[in-house]
Amino acid sequence: VVRELKRIANINGLQFVYFQAVKYSIRQIQEIFLKGSIIVGAHGANMANQIFGGYNRSITVIEIVGTKWLTRYEDYWSYWYDGWSQYRYFLIGKERNRVNLEDLLNAFSIAGFSTMSKHQES
Repeated sequence: VVRELKRIANINGLQFVYFQAVKYSIRQIQEIFLKGSIIVGAHGANMANQIFGGYNRSITVIEIVGTKWLTRYEDYWSYWYDGWSQYRYFLIGKERNRVNLEDLLNAFSIAGFSTMSKHQES
């Protein structure tokens, strides 16, 4: 998955950052997340920290969750302190403890990111 994320970042001219939240405070996590264009991460408190930290709706989030049936390719509506808000937030469920790369690529495509290099498109 990390190799595929690096490849997609490169295609889209984005900097890839491999981030381990355990090394940072909640405030630092919020600051780092707000600088991103797209955030991909495992389900858990650190993914929630971005929303409570003044989440920027222009950031696309792909959250990897434990089961395949939770996979959603639609914008995420949530009620937080500012009322109902729509986020570019996708859920990708794992199957047999693995992320299906096709699901990941679908989320990137729906969010408007290219998943194929110019060479692959021709």
